[in-house]
This record gives sequence, C-alpha cells and structure tokens, in this order.
Amino acid sequence: MLAVRNGLSAQYVHIIQAKLPMRLYVKAGTLRPLARSASGYALLSAYPDKEVRRLVRLINANETRPDRQVDIKALLLELKKVRAKGHAFSLGLVTPGAGAVAMNLPPIAESNEPLVLCVAGLNDALVTQETEFADLMRKAIEFHLAD
Repeated sequence: MLAVRNGLSAQYVHIIQAKLPMRLYVKAGTLRPLARSASGYALLSAYPDKEVRRLVRLINANETRPDRQVDIKALLLELKKVRAKGHAFSLGLVTPGAGAVAMNLPPIAESNEPLVLCVAGLNDALVTQETEFADLMRKAIEFHLAD
C-alpha cells in the first residue's frame, strides 16, 4: 500500500491486493488514524516533534471520547523508535489480528508531503517477518528510488 497524509489521517492512495487465501482487503481511499497506525507513525516520523505536537493537539481537539485522546509523550517515544529503526510497526491498532510495517519513501521534488510504503498482514506473519519485510522494503526503495 502507498499512503499519504490527508488532514489528520493517513490515506491509502494505491494498493496491491495479496493473492493468498488468508488476506486482508483494503480499498484505495481508506483512511487510517494518523496517531494510531503504522502508516500514520511513519508519516509523523517525517515531521519535527513541534509539528507532531501541533497535529496531536488537533487530533485530540476533534476526539469526543477522552479514552481515545493521544498521549503525546508516548507517541513521541514511538516516533523516536520509528526514526531509529527506519520503519514503523504495529499490531492490532486498527484491525484486530492484523498489523503493518510502514516505511517512508525518499522525498520527491513534486511534493513536500511524505509518502509511505506499507505491508499489511496477519499478526502471526508480521511478528515473525517484521525484519524481513522491512529489509525487503528498504532494498526495493533503494533499488527503484535511489538518486
């Protein structure tokens, strides 16, 4: 999947569906929470912490349920991990039993907004293959998008 920020969400703009019998189905245009998804974590990791704080204030201002407020300190710690590892990883944040590995693409001249490549799947596969998926994504990005 390819995701971009759309307001306070991550939005999938292109998707290649899996061919496996056990698979997730997501349509292009699907929105994911910016501060509660692997694609959102990857997108937010491209912004300075000051901008992340501003976005979280907006997210929290629009959240009617107090238990769904984003904990900015916890989010900034998560983004620090994402920046260090070079990819975001989540399990069950959006879909129970499923998660994603997400990685920023290099900036393109036509856009100031970050783009994120995501691989989603069932938790069992992702837990055992997180590093493998991240390595494959990194190699593909370097091969196809290197300067």
